[in-house]
Amino acid sequence: MINILSLYWDLTELYGSRANLLSIERDLKESGIEYCVDKRTLGDELDFNRYDLIIMGCASEKSLMKLREDIMRYKHELLLFVEGGGFILALGNTMLLLLESIEFNGEIYPCLAIEKGKASLSDKKRYTSNAIYRRADTYTDVVGYINKSHEVEDIEHPLFHVRLGIGDNGRSREAGFYFRNVYGVDIVGPVLVKNPLFRREILNKLLEVKGIDATLVEDELWEEEILAYKGALAELVELKNKR
Repeated sequence: MINILSLYWDLTELYGSRANLLSIERDLKESGIEYCVDKRTLGDELDFNRYDLIIMGCASEKSLMKLREDIMRYKHELLLFVEGGGFILALGNTMLLLLESIEFNGEIYPCLAIEKGKASLSDKKRYTSNAIYRRADTYTDVVGYINKSHEVEDIEHPLFHVRLGIGDNGRSREAGFYFRNVYGVDIVGPVLVKNPLFRREILNKLLEVKGIDATLVEDELWEEEILAYKGALAELVELKNKR
């Protein structure tokens, strides 16, 4: 049984982020793997010992600071969750909650400090771009779109090298982070749908950690996802080469 927590589900659905959880559910269901999804939001009492995977999507800047205040109630528990091998997928700007701090309107707000790094959040500046991010360890490319109002500095465990687009900040050629089983992915929208290889890599690792002997099904929809991914990657590579 895989137990999943969709955390702040009602406040982290910008740009179609909800589809990320749906793609995970479909993979597990079609592969005959039992799973359960809980949805929790601001003010709910949480017991992280019940879960194997926590997933958060993209929030508005205003909501993000509310989430920060709420999640800090559980800083100690979340650190223990990560140390015990628990998985976290923070997709979009919720990855900032896992860093050391967020600077906003001249104030510095402490965060969970699961990964080293500091973020600055602006209400005046926004970065947008298409993106090709290459995994630093597997050399798998991840495609998507960047739409953010923050910059990040001093990440200790970068996840991606930037082939196209904007990285952690306007000067960086690195993006996101990966530490233990925690993924911070600074791409908005249905990134796990657009990147089925990346999604399956995470799920296979989760199954391995859980000791579940199962093979994820590669059916007709999987083949369609792979074709769409390859097409999107080819288009972005062509765009990159024209620059």
